[in-house]
Amino acid sequence: MANLLEHPEYWMDETGTTSTITSTWNGSMYGIASSTSGYNQFSILTKQDIEVNVGDTIKCKISAGSISTSGVAFYLVLYWYDYGNTFTKTIVEAVELTTTEQEVEFTVSDVISGWRLGISLSNYADSAYPSSTYGQWLNMYPTATAAPAAYTTKVYELDKGWSFDGKYIPHFLELNWYFGEDPFTYTGIHKLRLHGLTKGNVHLSVRMSGMQGEPATDYITDYMDEQYLDIPFTPINVSSDFIPTTNYIDYADRGIAVQLRFDGRGSEDLPEPSHVIQVLALQSTPSGNGKRSN
Repeated sequence: MANLLEHPEYWMDETGTTSTITSTWNGSMYGIASSTSGYNQFSILTKQDIEVNVGDTIKCKISAGSISTSGVAFYLVLYWYDYGNTFTKTIVEAVELTTTEQEVEFTVSDVISGWRLGISLSNYADSAYPSSTYGQWLNMYPTATAAPAAYTTKVYELDKGWSFDGKYIPHFLELNWYFGEDPFTYTGIHKLRLHGLTKGNVHLSVRMSGMQGEPATDYITDYMDEQYLDIPFTPINVSSDFIPTTNYIDYADRGIAVQLRFDGRGSEDLPEPSHVIQVLALQSTPSGNGKRSN
């Protein structure tokens, strides 16, 4: 989806002349195309070997002399030209030039195989033939194709920050099942330590679900309810940089496998600083209560 005018080497005038087209497109129409009748005309075509694709654009800024001459309209016309065959022109789109400084943009929505794309200055919206009766000078500068301000490794960034419109963002982290050393032996969990980063005080809770038979995650434990695991352990002031932090809780649960879920428990109107859970350390008894699942 390139702006074709950023490549002057793609273009020629209708007589086949290319030497007058400059690399910066800052020449007037006098230097781009002239008719043999003595009046000035502007009409350029893509070269025969240039491939035009759907989605390509013509983005330019027009700087003209006297746009209105005795009330005569002027149009910048985009068209397809069966050059060298039947010399048939098919109009794609026309934009009326209403000021001496104007930005124009065309988008190629269809391609005619074997034909060339052309641009003309005309007195008629339905004609691709250059102005004849009324002389007109024209400068056409390409408008640079918009590009990202900076290329990053991100595919897409929806938003960033602590909140949406000053509100708390509900969030959670649910981990996969942990089977311990032996997937057939009950594992008993006794302690959990979290290592991570934070920019301030964060209120978290943790729940654990033990697989007793069916692998249903309901976080309804027979041993211990939801526990608070706030970070950091000692409250700090808000920081612009991430600060390493850790905290732990005693937690009792068991199962053939266990699954953990962390939830933020902040207040709706009090957004909390950014934080990252990096490492979880579990203290467990591999044999649990000694029972096995066959």
